[in-house]
Amino acid sequence: NTRLVPDRKLGDGSQREAQRPVIAMMKGSSVKNVIIGGKGADGIHCRGENTLSNVWFEDVGEDALTVEGANVRWIGGGARKAEDKIVQLNHKGPFHGENLYFENFTTGVRGNGNKSFGDTPFRVTLKNIGARDGICLLRFSSKGAHGEMQGIFHANIQHLGRADNGSKIDWLDKPAK
Repeated sequence: NTRLVPDRKLGDGSQREAQRPVIAMMKGSSVKNVIIGGKGADGIHCRGENTLSNVWFEDVGEDALTVEGANVRWIGGGARKAEDKIVQLNHKGPFHGENLYFENFTTGVRGNGNKSFGDTPFRVTLKNIGARDGICLLRFSSKGAHGEMQGIFHANIQHLGRADNGSKIDWLDKPAK
């Protein structure tokens, strides 16, 4: 694995907006076997048609992953120490996360619910996710958003899913503790 430690010139890793990403993935690109170490500025930005394989975030900055285009897949890896979100959706997706581990976080995956995205029908699939010490694994507050979850193993999570404002989350099996 390649370990990247973000330069402070990218941002301080706080929740302050407009920090630069550690990696900006262009449409159609992929990243494999990478560890983002230290406070990760604004993590990785995905423009679309991206695959992340075995990507880990040791100490999430603003967000670990920001989805800005369609068909983003994160297969294998995980994130810890996220004061806010691990994955921020700024595009309807779909986003697919599989074989991931999230620890010590506020929100695992969040469909941006502000005025710009209030009517965005986000599409999310989470499969085989381990989650520990978090507030909410999947959260939507935009009309028509839809998530599916399967193979969720968790400990000390307050809400596995929260869907407001006409959004929906389907469980394809019973979550396991």
